[in-house]
Amino acid sequence: MVTLRELLLIKGMTLDIYKKLVPFVVCLPQATPVNINTARKEVLMSLAPGIDSSTAETILRIRTTQPFQEPQMFLKHPLLQSR
Repeated sequence: MVTLRELLLIKGMTLDIYKKLVPFVVCLPQATPVNINTARKEVLMSLAPGIDSSTAETILRIRTTQPFQEPQMFLKHPLLQSR
């Protein structure tokens, strides 16, 4: 995807749905890593099927006092291991 407006080409996409999605979607030229310590709840939920709203909220609280120093710390966190 080169521009966000390409989302409007998806069958079933409406302008209303598009407007709701736009704040959460970006177009990047290549794969770009997610910063777990700054990612919004919705982004955290998109990283793995086991991260539901409650888990994402818990991650947001944890990282305010204990930021993840590296991606492996996040991936190996007990919250994600139980999913």
